[in-house]
Amino acid sequence: MSVPMKYLIFLSILIASSLSSSFAFANPCEDTRQLKSLWETKYIKLVQNPEALGNGFDRSSMAFKLANAICILEYPGLPKYDGIYYRYYTAMIKTLIINLDSSRVTSGTLASTSSLGVIEIHREFFNYERPDMPFAGTSTILHEARHVELALNNKPNYHVKCTKGILKESNIKACDAEFAARWEIASPRSYEVMFLSKLYEESVYYTTNQAIKASINNTLENYINDVPIEIYQYFYKR
Repeated sequence: MSVPMKYLIFLSILIASSLSSSFAFANPCEDTRQLKSLWETKYIKLVQNPEALGNGFDRSSMAFKLANAICILEYPGLPKYDGIYYRYYTAMIKTLIINLDSSRVTSGTLASTSSLGVIEIHREFFNYERPDMPFAGTSTILHEARHVELALNNKPNYHVKCTKGILKESNIKACDAEFAARWEIASPRSYEVMFLSKLYEESVYYTTNQAIKASINNTLENYINDVPIEIYQYFYKR
């Protein structure tokens, strides 16, 4: 079976990255004191109703979990990219709204776009019993930022009905039609996978983290209809 050149290029970049050496750096997203400072001086300003997160700032608090997800965007442990994803996110998203009423959203929904540049964060975002957290939260808000960028550029940014996975029997449009391996044409869910794959292969903090792999596999299995077999095979054997 011949493999399309665009996927060969994507996979060769990932493999080459995984062979590069990495060394230990202090991760501000895992240091409660540093993360609390980032929350109080910067991240809390991104939230329209921070009081909905409750009081306190420890690892079990909603404020910590939201701050951690945002922090991973700003400090992903990718020396050439630190700050880039966060600046992209803040350029696209005006505000976050905490909406813990799960009765009106599909089960498992972490976040949604209520209007252009406005993200609603749902209760599932704070469910750290999931094996893919906190990276599913981080990639979700990046995903929502990608929706906004595509909309601003008059490019297709909507989801389609799922033809596989956990929502196959539902009429909910929650999937991307196909996986795209280039940043400039990537759909929101492809954007998630490409960001997470960089973390998994290159991050000095998170390389080979199994929660990242769980998040990637969940997206490929359940939320992108057409995924090339070579992409599946690459991630499942990692």
